[in-house]
Amino acid sequence: MIGGSLLWRNAVRESSAPAVDSGTPQYQADEANTGYVRNECPPTANVQQEWEIDDDVFDMSKLTLTAADDSIYVVAVQQGVLVSVTPGSGSIQWRWQLNTPNDTAIGMTSPAIADGTVYLGTGRERSKGGMEGDVYAIDAASGSTQWSTGVGSGLAYVTVVNNTVYTGSEGALYALNAGDGSRRWATVPDQSSAAIEFPAVADGTVVYTTDAGGLYALAADTGNRQWKTNIGATTAPSIANGLVYLGRNNEVRALKLADGTAVWKQTVPDSVPHPPVVADGRVFVFVEEETSDPYNSGVLTALEATTGASDWEYRTPGGIHIGPLPPLAVGDTVLVVGNHQTNYDNSVFIIDRSDGTLKQQIELKPEPGTSAPVVHDGTLVAGHNSVGFGFVTAWSGDIQCGNSPDRRHTLMITSNGPTQYEVTVDGTLSPDTEGGSFSSEQNDTPTQNSNGTLTVSDETGPAPASADGTTYYGDRFLFSGDITTVDVTPDDPAYDVTLYIDEQPVTQREAEQFSDASNQTHTCMITSNGPTQYEVTVDGTLSPDTEGGSFSSEQNDAPTQNSSGMLTVSDKTGPAPSGADGITYYGDRFLFSGDITTVDVIPDDPAYDVHLYIDEQPVTQREAEQF
Repeated sequence: MIGGSLLWRNAVRESSAPAVDSGTPQYQADEANTGYVRNECPPTANVQQEWEIDDDVFDMSKLTLTAADDSIYVVAVQQGVLVSVTPGSGSIQWRWQLNTPNDTAIGMTSPAIADGTVYLGTGRERSKGGMEGDVYAIDAASGSTQWSTGVGSGLAYVTVVNNTVYTGSEGALYALNAGDGSRRWATVPDQSSAAIEFPAVADGTVVYTTDAGGLYALAADTGNRQWKTNIGATTAPSIANGLVYLGRNNEVRALKLADGTAVWKQTVPDSVPHPPVVADGRVFVFVEEETSDPYNSGVLTALEATTGASDWEYRTPGGIHIGPLPPLAVGDTVLVVGNHQTNYDNSVFIIDRSDGTLKQQIELKPEPGTSAPVVHDGTLVAGHNSVGFGFVTAWSGDIQCGNSPDRRHTLMITSNGPTQYEVTVDGTLSPDTEGGSFSSEQNDTPTQNSNGTLTVSDETGPAPASADGTTYYGDRFLFSGDITTVDVTPDDPAYDVTLYIDEQPVTQREAEQFSDASNQTHTCMITSNGPTQYEVTVDGTLSPDTEGGSFSSEQNDAPTQNSSGMLTVSDKTGPAPSGADGITYYGDRFLFSGDITTVDVIPDDPAYDVHLYIDEQPVTQREAEQF
């Protein structure tokens, strides 16, 4: 192999990965407004309601939801209330009330949760007119107020990263110390009365838009302006892969984060009301379409993130009415809320990100006003209204996000005679009651051990009177994580006992060596804006991913097996020299399981911008080789 770490450090920019792994801890999921939750997975089969809250506090109120750690946070805007809810049961942990004089108009925006604190932007009516903005820091465990800070006029919109609360308001952007609310710096847009909503932060830069159409980039630590353009923006920005994405009337635009120069624009049929969602090389936007109906309908549109080229569109047969908040990319899906044009029944539409097909539709209450959903540990939670009453409802079911680490496996113990068994899992474990003669009973529930693992013990196989040697019964369980122990004891050693994982027969030793991590398929992607040689070796499985558009491998990018049994793939990626204009990126993506042992990347020119991603998260060479 050639190349080394010094060359890699010269070629690859180490950048942050704003997309969150789980939960939805702030507006658009993360500090960069990407709207992408990488490692969650919504229920897409056998969906059933888990719990519902119809508390009086939600009456007649617009609801906004966020999820982080072990809580769902619900903002009841019109009531001025923030509620912390336990995701597993729907029980209310605490309520926080915005204290204002009676009959005072109030406003609240999506909170941000970081380091055990909920940061909430609010607004309250002034006696002389207009609104006064405030930011509150609330203890996530108890709901007690830690501090509050005024931020001038208008509603406050918060984004939290690196112990700083970046706050947009009317006529100013503030950077507050997350610990005590003290001001680090403040800046004013060129139009001093222009309103600023949720800023986006990435790679040391804060980007925001104003309702006057301006787009600004500032140094995150000082607030010094880096660049500005009057682009006519109509949405807040999103940042990913060194680009700023935004909506502008009937266009979606991408600009360089470094200097604001235009990269591409794509014309769409009508206006784009929400910030773009960016995930895995695609941009997802909800495009509003003018209709004669009182409520505008719309279409979910997927574009290539590097070029803006149209990829796919999703419509329901009757059209989707415009959702109140942006789409959300969760695992390998996109969630969008709306209702059928034909009957106005609200639904959460769960769309496959790869091709725009519908994976699941979860029906809600039959009136507008639905919140954007969140997903927490495989449970989908949404706020919605009916006849003026607010509800928060949770749904669970089978999660089928392909390579998601939350993907569940099956474990089955079968026998042709009475057999005792005990299984312990470090992860999740539940009975599968849908398998006929090879299903578990509903009461075959595991018990939790002091170390947090789960154990289930029972008996399977036919009764002695029916143990004719040809009749088999079994118990089947759903699990994720690692199997730590399996003990199987037939009443008679002559009985035929078999273990299965994911419907494949395994030995007891193989079952006890089963690890979700070692069996999970990951993605590895090398991207560049110029010709770049690479070589990757994996101790496990390795195959080309041919479905990634400009970032897919060719079918003939097949690895070779080394004498040690490892697999190595070598090839070249990036645009040809004639197409290396600095803003066009190509890449090769592979599916693998096991361990990456070596990665070598050599650009033809050290000035080319090379990136390595694992599971869509930017990593360094060292991080990749430690994976």
